[in-house]
Amino acid sequence: CFTVSKLVAFLALVIFIDFLFLFIFKDLEFSKLLLRTFAMSGMSDYLDGYWRHIGIGGNPNFSAFIYSIFIIIGVHTLREDNVIDRLGIIRKSYIITALLISIFLLLLTFSRTGIVALAFSLSFFFIKPKYFPYLLSLCITIFLIQLYSPNSELFIQLTNRFSSFSSLEARGDHWTQLYNNYDLIK
Repeated sequence: CFTVSKLVAFLALVIFIDFLFLFIFKDLEFSKLLLRTFAMSGMSDYLDGYWRHIGIGGNPNFSAFIYSIFIIIGVHTLREDNVIDRLGIIRKSYIITALLISIFLLLLTFSRTGIVALAFSLSFFFIKPKYFPYLLSLCITIFLIQLYSPNSELFIQLTNRFSSFSSLEARGDHWTQLYNNYDLIK
């Protein structure tokens, strides 16, 4: 029988594999093979030295989607009082650790859509005052990630990414080129 608990456990395993082989030990040959295997078309040129975390999704944006979905389902699982009672301390620790890693990896993707969509989704969980401790713990987690991350400029880079409209400008340029080079009237 397939349950949400099994889905959370599976996604947590995927997150751990992603973190270990595509972030921590990314220079291993196995990790490079894994990244080449998962990389979406168009990402193969960026596999060496790309500034965004490509992740297990094969693309920073799709990986951000995976992390966000896991965070939403994981928070929902931990939020349910009857589920918390049934989960053992090891299982709760496993989920919480995977949630923290997911937040970290999500930030490393620099996916504006993934981060903003997650923030809006999680805000629906924390509208009631009784859930403010969860929101506070999320904010503290993000602060600690910033403080202890290997890249101390992570939040500076995130700020630059969110204040940049380069991808919007690039899309506009692509549409202009497409319009200029592909005329249906000819």
